[in-house]
Amino acid sequence: MGRKLSSSEASKVDFARSKRGSYNWAEWMDGETYELVQGVDFHCSIPTFRVQWSKNCGQQGMSGNTKIEEKGGKVTLYIRAVQRDSNAAKRGPKKKVAPKKVEAKATKPAKKVARKAKAVTV
Repeated sequence: MGRKLSSSEASKVDFARSKRGSYNWAEWMDGETYELVQGVDFHCSIPTFRVQWSKNCGQQGMSGNTKIEEKGGKVTLYIRAVQRDSNAAKRGPKKKVAPKKVEAKATKPAKKVARKAKAVTV
């Protein structure tokens, strides 16, 4: 169990957001590709950083691309933010696909059943 701090000890604790958790999102979202090294440029897990990257890009109307590589025992993360509309331009124009024509199946004419009139005798 943790140790309870005295009021004088507690007053010395700074709960302000640390610099370590603050990232320069605006600079990284300029459309260029950046190489980030875990433990140097960011200090959280890669999955956590990727979620934050996607979230921050989405808030700016962008898509966040990431790629992970291991170099010399260090994990490197490549990131790039692109405008959502620019992705469509890279893929090229969408092909217009004509809707499939659904032909009604010809139904066989109903067979006429010859009914024999039954004579009713009284």
